[in-house]
Amino acid sequence: MNWVIDILGKLSAVMTSLLIIGGFFMSITKWGKTILGNWINKVLKGAFKNELEPIVRGMENNSAAIKCVLRRDIIKLCALCREKQSITSKELECLIDANEAYIALRGNSFVHDLVEDAKSLPIKDD
Repeated sequence: MNWVIDILGKLSAVMTSLLIIGGFFMSITKWGKTILGNWINKVLKGAFKNELEPIVRGMENNSAAIKCVLRRDIIKLCALCREKQSITSKELECLIDANEAYIALRGNSFVHDLVEDAKSLPIKDD
Protein backbone atom coordinates (compact mmCIF):
# COMPACT_ATOMS: atom_id res chain seq x y z
CA MET A 1 0.00 0.00 0.00
CA ASN A 2 2.91 2.37 0.71
CA TRP A 3 4.16 1.95 -2.85
CA VAL A 4 0.82 3.28 -4.15
CA ILE A 5 1.13 6.37 -1.96
CA ASP A 6 4.73 6.88 -3.11
CA ILE A 7 3.71 6.62 -6.77
CA LEU A 8 0.82 9.07 -6.28
CA GLY A 9 3.16 11.52 -4.49
CA LYS A 10 5.70 11.37 -7.32
CA LEU A 11 2.94 11.68 -9.92
CA SER A 12 1.51 14.77 -8.22
CA ALA A 13 4.99 16.34 -8.06
CA VAL A 14 5.50 15.74 -11.79
CA MET A 15 2.01 17.09 -12.63
CA THR A 16 2.59 20.19 -10.51
CA SER A 17 5.87 20.88 -12.32
CA LEU A 18 4.22 20.36 -15.71
CA LEU A 19 1.38 22.72 -14.80
CA ILE A 20 3.82 25.41 -13.65
CA ILE A 21 5.88 25.09 -16.83
CA GLY A 22 2.72 25.05 -18.98
CA GLY A 23 1.34 28.11 -17.18
CA PHE A 24 4.61 29.93 -17.72
CA PHE A 25 4.59 29.22 -21.45
CA MET A 26 0.90 30.10 -21.69
CA SER A 27 1.57 33.48 -20.10
CA ILE A 28 4.50 34.44 -22.38
CA THR A 29 3.35 33.22 -25.80
CA LYS A 30 0.88 35.16 -27.93
CA TRP A 31 -1.27 32.06 -28.36
CA GLY A 32 -1.26 31.41 -24.62
CA LYS A 33 -2.06 35.02 -23.78
CA THR A 34 -5.03 34.89 -26.16
CA ILE A 35 -6.39 31.73 -24.56
CA LEU A 36 -5.82 33.01 -21.02
CA GLY A 37 -7.27 36.42 -21.90
CA ASN A 38 -10.41 34.91 -23.41
CA TRP A 39 -10.88 32.64 -20.39
CA ILE A 40 -10.37 35.50 -17.92
CA ASN A 41 -12.76 37.74 -19.90
CA LYS A 42 -15.39 35.02 -19.84
CA VAL A 43 -15.01 34.53 -16.09
CA LEU A 44 -14.98 38.27 -15.34
CA LYS A 45 -17.96 39.03 -17.56
CA GLY A 46 -19.98 36.40 -15.73
CA ALA A 47 -18.91 37.78 -12.38
CA PHE A 48 -19.54 41.36 -13.52
CA LYS A 49 -23.03 40.64 -14.79
CA ASN A 50 -24.11 38.69 -11.74
CA GLU A 51 -22.23 40.33 -8.90
CA LEU A 52 -20.76 43.69 -9.82
CA GLU A 53 -23.30 45.21 -12.22
CA PRO A 54 -25.85 46.09 -9.49
CA ILE A 55 -23.07 47.64 -7.41
CA VAL A 56 -21.79 49.74 -10.32
CA ARG A 57 -25.33 50.84 -11.19
CA GLY A 58 -25.89 51.87 -7.57
CA MET A 59 -22.65 53.87 -7.54
CA GLU A 60 -23.66 55.65 -10.75
CA ASN A 61 -27.05 56.50 -9.24
CA ASN A 62 -25.37 57.82 -6.08
CA SER A 63 -23.03 60.00 -8.14
CA ALA A 64 -25.96 61.44 -10.08
CA ALA A 65 -27.83 62.18 -6.84
CA ILE A 66 -24.80 63.85 -5.25
CA LYS A 67 -24.30 65.94 -8.39
CA CYS A 68 -27.94 67.12 -8.19
CA VAL A 69 -27.59 68.09 -4.53
CA LEU A 70 -24.32 69.92 -5.18
CA ARG A 71 -25.86 71.78 -8.13
CA ARG A 72 -28.84 72.86 -6.01
CA ASP A 73 -26.61 74.02 -3.15
CA ILE A 74 -24.28 75.93 -5.46
CA ILE A 75 -27.18 77.66 -7.20
CA LYS A 76 -28.76 78.61 -3.85
CA LEU A 77 -25.51 79.98 -2.44
CA CYS A 78 -24.74 81.94 -5.61
CA ALA A 79 -28.24 83.42 -5.66
CA LEU A 80 -27.98 84.42 -1.99
CA CYS A 81 -24.61 86.08 -2.51
CA ARG A 82 -25.78 87.79 -5.71
CA GLU A 83 -28.83 89.12 -3.85
CA LYS A 84 -26.75 90.67 -1.04
CA GLN A 85 -24.03 91.74 -3.53
CA SER A 86 -21.24 90.23 -1.41
CA ILE A 87 -19.79 86.93 -0.22
CA THR A 88 -18.15 85.95 3.05
CA SER A 89 -14.84 84.10 3.11
CA LYS A 90 -16.58 81.01 4.56
CA GLU A 91 -19.22 81.09 1.82
CA LEU A 92 -16.48 81.43 -0.77
CA GLU A 93 -14.58 78.48 0.69
CA CYS A 94 -17.74 76.33 0.72
CA LEU A 95 -18.58 77.42 -2.80
CA ILE A 96 -15.13 76.52 -4.12
CA ASP A 97 -15.18 73.11 -2.39
CA ALA A 98 -18.68 72.32 -3.68
CA ASN A 99 -17.73 73.42 -7.19
CA GLU A 100 -14.59 71.23 -7.20
CA ALA A 101 -16.66 68.23 -6.15
CA TYR A 102 -19.29 69.07 -8.77
CA ILE A 103 -16.65 69.31 -11.51
CA ALA A 104 -15.14 65.98 -10.38
CA LEU A 105 -18.58 64.42 -10.94
CA ARG A 106 -18.58 65.89 -14.49
CA GLY A 107 -20.89 68.79 -13.73
CA ASN A 108 -21.76 71.27 -16.45
CA SER A 109 -20.34 74.71 -17.20
CA PHE A 110 -23.55 76.60 -16.37
CA VAL A 111 -22.79 76.14 -12.65
CA HIS A 112 -19.15 77.06 -13.31
CA ASP A 113 -20.33 80.42 -14.71
CA LEU A 114 -22.43 81.05 -11.58
CA VAL A 115 -19.45 80.24 -9.35
CA GLU A 116 -17.14 82.55 -11.30
CA ASP A 117 -19.72 85.32 -11.00
CA ALA A 118 -20.02 84.76 -7.23
CA LYS A 119 -16.22 84.72 -6.85
CA SER A 120 -16.07 88.18 -8.39
CA LEU A 121 -18.28 89.62 -5.63
CA PRO A 122 -16.63 91.64 -2.87
CA ILE A 123 -15.73 89.65 0.24
CA LYS A 124 -17.42 91.06 3.35
CA ASP A 125 -16.92 89.24 6.62
CA ASP A 126 -19.20 90.50 9.39
